[in-house]
Amino acid sequence: MLKQDFLEQKNLYLPKGTEAKVIAQYLETSDFVCYVASRESEIDNISIAINFFMPSAEVVYFPAWDALPYDRVSPSSEVGLQRIKTLSRLLESKNSKKVLITTFNNLLQKTFPKELLLSTIINIELNSKISRDVLLNNLNTLGYLRSITANEPGEYAIRGGIIDIVSSNDGKGFRISFFGNEVDSLKLFDTETQLSLEKVEECTIYPVSEIIINDETADTFKTNYRKLFGVLNDPLLEAVSAKSKYTGMEHWLPLFYDNLSNLFDYIPAPAVVLYHDRLIDDLNEQYKFIDESYATRIKLSTDKNYHPLNPTLLYLTPEECKTNLHKYISKALYSFREENSIQYFSPAINLFIESKANNLSTLTTLRNYIEQFRTPLQNKNRRQNRFVICCFTEGSRGRLKNMLLDNSFHAIDINCWDEINNLSGKTLGLAILPIEQGFTFENYIFLSEQDLLGERLSRVRKRKKNSAKFLQEANTLSEGEFVVHIDHGIGRFEKLETLEVAGAIHDFIKITYRDDDKLYVPVENLEVISKYGGDDIAVTLDKLGGVAWQTRKAKLKNRLKIAAEELLKTAAKREVEKGIVLEAIPDMYEKFCRKFPYMETEDQLSAIEDIEQDLRSGKPLDRLVCGDVGFGKTEVALRAAAIAVLSADPMQVAVIVPTTLLSRQHYQNFSNRFADFPVRIAQLSRFVPKKEADQVKKDLEEGKVDIIIGTHALLSNDIKFKNLGLIIIDEEQHFGVAQKEKLKKLKSYTHIITLSATPIPRTLQMSLSGIKDLSLITTPPVDRQPIKTYIMPYDAFIIREAILRECARGGRTFYVTPRISYLDELKLKLKEILPEIKVVRAHGQMPASKLDQIMNDFYDGKFEVLLSTTIVESGLDIPFANTMIIDKADMFGLAQLYQIRGRVGRSNNKAYAYLITGKGYNLHPIAKRRLEVIQSLETLGAGFTVASHDMDIRGHGNLIGEEQSGHIKEVGLELYQDMLAEAIEKLKLNNTDDEPSNWSPTINIGVSVQIPESYISDDSLRLSIYRKIAQISEIKDLESFAAELIDRFGNLPEEAEQLFAIIKLKQLAKQLNIEKIDLGDKALVINFKNGKPGNKANPLEFIRKHSDHAKLRADGKLLIMREWKTQNAKIKGVENILIQLGV
Repeated sequence: MLKQDFLEQKNLYLPKGTEAKVIAQYLETSDFVCYVASRESEIDNISIAINFFMPSAEVVYFPAWDALPYDRVSPSSEVGLQRIKTLSRLLESKNSKKVLITTFNNLLQKTFPKELLLSTIINIELNSKISRDVLLNNLNTLGYLRSITANEPGEYAIRGGIIDIVSSNDGKGFRISFFGNEVDSLKLFDTETQLSLEKVEECTIYPVSEIIINDETADTFKTNYRKLFGVLNDPLLEAVSAKSKYTGMEHWLPLFYDNLSNLFDYIPAPAVVLYHDRLIDDLNEQYKFIDESYATRIKLSTDKNYHPLNPTLLYLTPEECKTNLHKYISKALYSFREENSIQYFSPAINLFIESKANNLSTLTTLRNYIEQFRTPLQNKNRRQNRFVICCFTEGSRGRLKNMLLDNSFHAIDINCWDEINNLSGKTLGLAILPIEQGFTFENYIFLSEQDLLGERLSRVRKRKKNSAKFLQEANTLSEGEFVVHIDHGIGRFEKLETLEVAGAIHDFIKITYRDDDKLYVPVENLEVISKYGGDDIAVTLDKLGGVAWQTRKAKLKNRLKIAAEELLKTAAKREVEKGIVLEAIPDMYEKFCRKFPYMETEDQLSAIEDIEQDLRSGKPLDRLVCGDVGFGKTEVALRAAAIAVLSADPMQVAVIVPTTLLSRQHYQNFSNRFADFPVRIAQLSRFVPKKEADQVKKDLEEGKVDIIIGTHALLSNDIKFKNLGLIIIDEEQHFGVAQKEKLKKLKSYTHIITLSATPIPRTLQMSLSGIKDLSLITTPPVDRQPIKTYIMPYDAFIIREAILRECARGGRTFYVTPRISYLDELKLKLKEILPEIKVVRAHGQMPASKLDQIMNDFYDGKFEVLLSTTIVESGLDIPFANTMIIDKADMFGLAQLYQIRGRVGRSNNKAYAYLITGKGYNLHPIAKRRLEVIQSLETLGAGFTVASHDMDIRGHGNLIGEEQSGHIKEVGLELYQDMLAEAIEKLKLNNTDDEPSNWSPTINIGVSVQIPESYISDDSLRLSIYRKIAQISEIKDLESFAAELIDRFGNLPEEAEQLFAIIKLKQLAKQLNIEKIDLGDKALVINFKNGKPGNKANPLEFIRKHSDHAKLRADGKLLIMREWKTQNAKIKGVENILIQLGV
């Protein structure tokens, strides 16, 4: 009866980690349990744990708004959808046992009216009848936004008879195909790749927000709003009257409905409600915060049209929450044991601490612990003890299993509570059960990863982009932007236009040149068009048909040939010269690797394996490792350094960083990791006293220092190495070209690894051109969450609340401004709105000692806000600083913004970034584009994408060295890249042919070629697809892309099928060196480029076989007397002739 007596207590003593087991035990006698978590970060792990102990239970999560009380922004669509989805599942009458997990602040907040909810949800079944127009109207009413492609929760896309809808945040959407008004097909699709997944029989579409704007709710709002505020017109009222979305309108939720519900209304009585002992205090503190936010918003607001609601309209009071709790079987959970309380669970012993205290290995301590608890088999009256080791992920379970098996333990996987009883004898169970601390009860002993190893072994795997996808993302063209035609030069893209040519419909892109001349380029030839890119402000259009463009291009071609030779010279020298073979002593290297406390991510392992292979290949290594802040680049560098210094013939390693703060951070990291090895590590920076620095330099020259870490001071002429084997450059975008070239010329055979979150375009271009090797690390680390980013004008209330919210969770805030002169004004503003918060200024012109002291104090938590210039762009790793405010964000570069924002979000806490712009958001288009890119890149691991966008926005920079030239401005960004890549490739292949390879055959055979608007209505999406099709060079890839279009948009229309057929003809024609094919009423004319058939073409043999209707004209063109009646026959006929022309 111990268990029943324990569960019937009013207050329960629960050691950490036991909550899920207790919930499962209550579910044995109750159909509904509500668990009120003290923080959001508990949710995922406890959901997994509940499913382990009771797999049949339905676990639902009700999240809080991800917007502050009285914020001017709306909760995200992801949160809105999840809230509505959870509420609807609570109302379903399925027979499964339910667990609702939420947080304490949700008990206060009112929500959607219970009696209206189920009527707002759309259920669609396969083969059911539903008007497509009615569905689209309902989607708009439910808050869905139409998009070109449906990628994010709350978006839908229309493509002919197909509608894509994303109604959840699990990376999947619904793809609905209509035949008339009948649902002909229902599938899931991947929101990232847009490819269809499995078929489904039905789908459910939930509202995106708790506000549904229809005639009734709009009228209710207008009546209530005017009754409260007596206002006739303001932006919010106008938006609701027009049934439009207004940012932040959810904060006026009570005015849309006659009555709101609260979460208690959705919890059936008599449910069991479990909450932590601090719940009432938390509710009181939260309500106080809400009340103060309301008062502060009214006090600070200067907007006469802003009318916040009294808290009592949107929130319950703590007293009302307490009253509601009495309706249920409510249990407070205590982490300490009260006198006379029944103890059912006990904390497990921490074997890691125990092993350290007894100077034993952890596994020896585990073996002793198991023997201590082992019940003698001959004792029939006692149950045998069951030992379970709790792992966070499948990967860590595999790692622990290997570790145990290697040490003669017997261990098997178990996946749920019922399987524990399969354990017998000395068998250990390994479960995916993410608990921080182990516990024991009855004859069960659960041990966590921390209990065994001191730290978690695993990294939580998140949904991530395939690294290759970064290289494949194509940019579309925007109307009005500058483009470059390879034969005609720089023009302005006007629009996508449909014309009738020789009786056939054809899509063209229209380009304007100087003197308003027009050029129409067929969509199948779009590969001859490239984006100009860079700064478009001072671009001169070329003259159509003029010679200036060809002259300019020819001159650039010669210059690029010289540039490519220079660029390849060092690379070639490194390639042919014998490099240093570095291979660590296996035992020592394995020991070093084992000290890494996490499981390596897939990308990390790939980068490490690449570097290991490079170092033992005997050729000098030159590799770029690109990965976001905290994604594990440092571990890759540590492994490379370990190979160098732990080899049989050890070599010195130089680690060069841009700042003294980063130098010290690396020095500490390297020192800690190499603490158990005979490796001497030293640093050189302005913080190292001169006497000590001089000694380090002397020791470095004598070979007494193995790893030297420092700033650009390492590049000074008085630094000499005895046997430098590896150079690691961190945050390379902060170094000048001259510094890096000097570094490379230290020794041509020295291995070089470059680390960067956002590589400068020059380095990225070198990697994409094949001069450098590239490794991408795009997998997030443990529990890392994306940074929520807002773009907004200065708002004193939001800044105040953002800083206070960070302080309330024990965190720190960065406030960054672009210039020193702005610091004083900002400090006064902060003092005015936050007199209770300590703000300290920092900038690069301060004495080094003072700046170092400020940064140390910030790290130690001696003040709350660091107000600084961009010195924080790369510096100390401060995991508890999770709010970033960037003043005058439009004045920063894209990579700078990304790096600065990357200072926060380095722990498992949600991070926020506020990009403050000038009033009214009147920005230069390029500045606005930078901010929008940053806001859109909430995807973790997007640093490579930032660098790629940066190339697009500001150009590559000068690839070759210090010489600043106008090469890119002469021909545009993409063509420059193509021409340089071609020059490099020809030099690599020793190809002296002067003919350009990027020409495109023209096919005029009188067939309709287009993607009709009825198939894809959005012009920018059609244009993007045209560009992708035109750039495909292999027929198999063409077929693959056609299959993808059919999957996404439905069966190809005839004109689109013919587009693919024309591209195939182009590919065949280019192989034969055919420049142009013209089909008239009676004959086909084939024009070979420069009058010369390609090596794969044999026109004379073709003429010999078909002398009755084929001949070679005097101008070198091949004339074939043939006619075909239908468009399909023309395509097949021309294809057959091209095949016969081939050798």
